Amino acid sequence: MAARNASIRYALRLREDKLALRMSTSESFDRVYAWHQQKMPAGTEKSHVDSPIQGAVFTIGDTSSGQSSVTLTTQGGKTIITIAHVKM
Repeated sequence: MAARNASIRYALRLREDKLALRMSTSESFDRVYAWHQQKMPAGTEKSHVDSPIQGAVFTIGDTSSGQSSVTLTTQGGKTIITIAHVKM
């Protein structure tokens, strides 16, 4: 996704078997969603809603070997991208 005067802020959390990265951008939800929909493997989109809040979830893997998820939401005029990896 080419940045068009968009800013990205992020926070990273590391734990022994978990990783979470939260980013926010001024890019529209629709633009961020379209990019992820194009780049993520087929069949990984698990949910997409437009009301009351726009949101989408993509997941890869399984809980036994490690599962990664990308969650897209909106908050305060920003698009929030949360990437998490959990190994059980």
